[in-house]
Amino acid sequence: MVPVDDGSADNTWAAIKDEALMWHDLRAIRLSRNFGKELALCAGLERAAANAVIVMDGDGQHPPSLLPLLIENWRISGADIVEAVKRKRGRESLASKFGALTFYVILNKLSGFD
Repeated sequence: MVPVDDGSADNTWAAIKDEALMWHDLRAIRLSRNFGKELALCAGLERAAANAVIVMDGDGQHPPSLLPLLIENWRISGADIVEAVKRKRGRESLASKFGALTFYVILNKLSGFD
């Protein structure tokens, strides 16, 4: 496990240190300030030492209950990447919906994948 503290102002680092007492293979990273999600993700991926990596935000938006299904799909399919996508985005502003739509349209065009 590679938790990344991206310059949190709360007690995130203390919680990670407490977990490290029980998880001796924990490879935590503490960034000096908030560099943003993308750079924190890259730092965690660079530190990972495994055949597979699962990326999850710490805010609870990714349900851990889906992990067995995602892992099974990865094992069966042989795919390089297995990703879950929300069917419904829930309650959000029109601007947030438009921003998400724009992001995924651009991502699909640039990557060549839907």
